[in-house]
Amino acid sequence: MDRATFTAHHNLAVADPVHAPETIADTWTPEEAALNAQLRAQAKGRLEQEFVSADTVHRAERTLTEEAG
Repeated sequence: MDRATFTAHHNLAVADPVHAPETIADTWTPEEAALNAQLRAQAKGRLEQEFVSADTVHRAERTLTEEAG
């Protein structure tokens, strides 16, 4: 997830009672690391794709696929 997606849908965020381990943090870009820190610091820092419109999720998937290709 990127900051723009979270910001656009922050009203749908929920609490994350158990954070995932930060075992891959050394592979993140500075932007990803900053977003991770922001989300972990918030009371409601988890945005599940089930709460986001299918169109938004599909657009993000296409973008990632195009960037990887």
